[in-house]
Amino acid sequence: MTTDYQINSLNDFLDVPEDKQKQCLKDFGAWLKFCRHHSLSDVFGPHTTLSTDSFMWIDDDVRGVSDVSFSVNGEEIGRLSDMGEAK
Repeated sequence: MTTDYQINSLNDFLDVPEDKQKQCLKDFGAWLKFCRHHSLSDVFGPHTTLSTDSFMWIDDDVRGVSDVSFSVNGEEIGRLSDMGEAK
């Protein structure tokens, strides 16, 4: 079973259980690194922009970032598995 945590503000990190915060913050750091070094146009083509307004952490009991998905208006437009190629 997985639990999703929508992080829109620093206060939202308080919703993550204390015993899971370290992993959440580690995954958040990986997401920040990805955002700094990539643009969606690198992966999905020109005219695609990356919005960094929020971060959703999925507590799936998997260490590390297993995938990153990209959504527009709630609809997934792409996914990177193992921070690799788009599918």
